[in-house]
Amino acid sequence: MNAQLTANNIRSDGVRFTLIEMLVVIAIISILASMLAPALQNALNSAKSVQCMNNLKQQNIAINMYDNDLGERPYALKLGTVAEAGWPANINAKWYALLYKNGYLEVTGALTAQGADGRNCDILLCPTQPGPIETSYVMNVAYFNMLGIAYGSSYLDWAKTPCKASRIPSPSKRAYILDGRGGVYSVSFKYNMNYPHGMSSMYVTEANYQSAPYDLVTNALYLDGHSSSLSFAEFSSDSRTICGWDK
Repeated sequence: MNAQLTANNIRSDGVRFTLIEMLVVIAIISILASMLAPALQNALNSAKSVQCMNNLKQQNIAINMYDNDLGERPYALKLGTVAEAGWPANINAKWYALLYKNGYLEVTGALTAQGADGRNCDILLCPTQPGPIETSYVMNVAYFNMLGIAYGSSYLDWAKTPCKASRIPSPSKRAYILDGRGGVYSVSFKYNMNYPHGMSSMYVTEANYQSAPYDLVTNALYLDGHSSSLSFAEFSSDSRTICGWDK
């Protein structure tokens, strides 16, 4: 008795699925993917934030070596560097250029105008950046206000002033290096900094800060050498202390 196989017989043997069953499976997979996506994104963001924090710690080591050897912190911007071997005359050397010039940063690949920057020195580039840029970290110098130093045009007098951290009151409260966008320093309270480590990211400026979500997150290295994450809400509530405008 060779009975002809029916569609149901074939299906029960696991050879085929009906169209409806396939659609149900696809729907279930889509639902699971949508549930897992935020968790995966959180894990990715956390990994990038950890790497960023490690960059800040490595920068702190280089800055401390500079301070110990030269007796001061590097300038945010040193104007008119004297010509030396392999170093052009009259270059406006930024803080990371000074670290490289004095032997505290390693580079891979060709030198840039600053010697070292985010294109050839990994610790100067936050992993949240989409591609190599000069740098994704900025140096805050607003704490010079507590020393009675006039800021000059566009805060330039602060930027070109060296200082030992020991001169600054409560260094554990003063942000020193923060996430930025290729700038040199940050003195405008909670603006002109990048907040790339939360569920959303935003470059906050004086023009858009009022619309910035309070759950934005930036990473900061402080003058005492510790680093931590800082939300826009935390920065907004105490920006004058964190930047160093007030004691």
